[in-house]
Amino acid sequence: MLRLLIIEAEDTQAEIFQLALDEHFEIKRAHDFASAKLLIKDCDIVISDWQINQQTAGCLASKVKKHQHDKFPVLIVVSQDNRESSMIAAYNNGATFYITRPYKVIQFTECVLAVKSQIETLAQIRHDREQTALSTQTALGQCTLYGMGMDLTASLIKAKDEATLAKKLLGGLRLNGIHAAIEMTYQDTRTIYDSDDKQGDENLEEVFSVLRGQGRCYRFGQRCILTEGDMSLLLKHVVHTEDDLYETTLDVCYKVLMVAQSHYVNLRERHVLEHTQHEIARLIEGSQQQVRSRIVTYEEDTDGRDQDTATAPGRARLLDMERF
Repeated sequence: MLRLLIIEAEDTQAEIFQLALDEHFEIKRAHDFASAKLLIKDCDIVISDWQINQQTAGCLASKVKKHQHDKFPVLIVVSQDNRESSMIAAYNNGATFYITRPYKVIQFTECVLAVKSQIETLAQIRHDREQTALSTQTALGQCTLYGMGMDLTASLIKAKDEATLAKKLLGGLRLNGIHAAIEMTYQDTRTIYDSDDKQGDENLEEVFSVLRGQGRCYRFGQRCILTEGDMSLLLKHVVHTEDDLYETTLDVCYKVLMVAQSHYVNLRERHVLEHTQHEIARLIEGSQQQVRSRIVTYEEDTDGRDQDTATAPGRARLLDMERF
């Protein structure tokens, strides 16, 4: 309900205003301008006489001008003074309407209610504009976060090892106001990196040890831990604390974590494959060396037998005759 301030020295006239407008407004009354100045900041509409105790409403209007534009109350002057100079002075000092007495109560009430309707319409327009701006800001923030996720995903798949993978992931998040730590698990080995790409301290190790098994997304206080496969991402601080943007941040971080986990598995499989290839190559090389060694030994033995045959030709011929 809008707030109405009545500045009127006469009790009868003030009561007429109150009876006509009481069901439409939250009404306050001031007997003079000095007391009105203390109440005007909290009002939406002011109904005032032009002159009270040798003081005009101009002092009140000058006080109103110091306020912010969107906080201006609508000033309606109701006076017996019908001089043109007084009307001009009132309009120059911020009055929206100047109504002279006598007046018809019904028309006066309709005029005030029309002002009330205009104020409510403007307030609704202002509220809708603020909501639109907020929704636009939220949408832009969400687009920025998803764009960050796409860029980060593209950079992660180029990582050649787990340290580079962690550096790219944490560095990309940190540039967007997300401070985090990550744990990578392989068999019985656990490696932790924080936002500075350093191995985690004992506190982080304890946090990961306790919370990694609490599900895909576990929130505690202002923090959250995301788990996917052999990787856990601890969000220590997020700059976007608004509900919509925070939920978007969690969604983006989890999707990025899924990509990081997949690439981490690929890196491990590639490492195992390279190790296996190295072992196979080593075995093949060893076998080849053994074959070459046997060939050399065989050739040496053959050469020795040939030399023995050459030094004993008579014996060879005797052996040949014995065969016959």
